[in-house]
This record gives sequence, structure tokens and C-alpha cells, in this order.
Amino acid sequence: MGEPLLVADINSEFRAWQYRVGEIDHDEFSHSLIFRKATNTLVSVSRTFENPLQVERLMPPSQSTYYRYPESGPTEMVVRVRGLSGDRYLLAFGSGKPGDPANQIVLIHRSAVRAFYPWLAGKLK
Repeated sequence: MGEPLLVADINSEFRAWQYRVGEIDHDEFSHSLIFRKATNTLVSVSRTFENPLQVERLMPPSQSTYYRYPESGPTEMVVRVRGLSGDRYLLAFGSGKPGDPANQIVLIHRSAVRAFYPWLAGKLK
């Protein structure tokens, strides 16, 4: 992907490489790679879309589960989750039911879910 536009420490444990590729708001990043600093291990890759993307091929309803945050009251966030081999999850944010497009796709290792999505970590057993 080349040199990142921005390299930023998220906290003492993670570092992000952020890119802006294609048409996207000048304040946003289209791609992010998250590394565990202690091991330089890639733990998450995300892609944010200017125009939401249909994700049915990546996230068939029979192989994915839908979550909302918070669970009660006004919804702030919806995500479709598909478990993959190798302790990985594919997350489609904005896709709250079959047919809904997603505005962000995240591939994340199970060990990093709690750090970035604590509200979701307990549900993914």
C-alpha cells in the first residue's frame, strides 16, 4: 500500500497506519492497518467507503450475526459479524439486517476486539 499518510499510536499497545485512497472526505481515512506494537503483528485492517457497499457475498445471512449498540434505547451503531478461521472476524458496520449496505468493513483478530469494540467483545465467544 505504500507509505501511510499518517502513523499514530492508538495507546501503549497499538499503532495505526492510515491511508486516504480514492474519493473520501478530506478529514477521513479510507484504509487503516492496526499493528500490535510489541510484536509488529498486524491485528486489524479496515476499509471505510464514501458510498456504502453491499456485503451479502462477504457476509451471507446464514453465516453472520447482527448486533446493535447499545442493545436497548436509541441505536448508535449496527454491525454484522462473520466468524472466520484463524480467530478472525469480519465486521460490516452499518449493515443491521440482510440487504443493508455497510460503510466500513473490518477484518480483526479476536485478540484485538476488546481493545477497539469492548461492547462487542463479550458477545463474540
